[in-house]
Amino acid sequence: MFQEGDICEGLISNPDYPAYTDVYHLVRVIRYSAAKKQYLCESLAFNSGRRGFWWREELLSKPREAQPVSAHMKNVDVRIFKRKVEGELVDGLCGDQGVWVKGCLCTINGNRYMVEHCNWEMGGTARTIVTSENIRPSK
Repeated sequence: MFQEGDICEGLISNPDYPAYTDVYHLVRVIRYSAAKKQYLCESLAFNSGRRGFWWREELLSKPREAQPVSAHMKNVDVRIFKRKVEGELVDGLCGDQGVWVKGCLCTINGNRYMVEHCNWEMGGTARTIVTSENIRPSK
């Protein structure tokens, strides 16, 4: 259970926002609604302020940093910086610090990890190579 003011990662899974499929954005908890069993959260990327958005608890988690992964892991999260969709930056104030996205580990070559993830630009999937500072196991 989160408290008012807590900073969380919110996993975006709304099909109305395909540019954010499988992307974690930082949010601040405003309040909890027991009737809805959801949290009203302010988006830190887009300065949504007190109006916020409603999030189901299972889509929120405490922020996590990079962690070691091994070759036997399939599901990982990778941090991507300054994501663009249709030529436009899409992660607001979080773009410079990067956002975590869900992906599948393809290969490891030393400190370089190739990960397949959603292709927000063209649909389907894309591959990105990251270093250990920008990868973690998925929850």
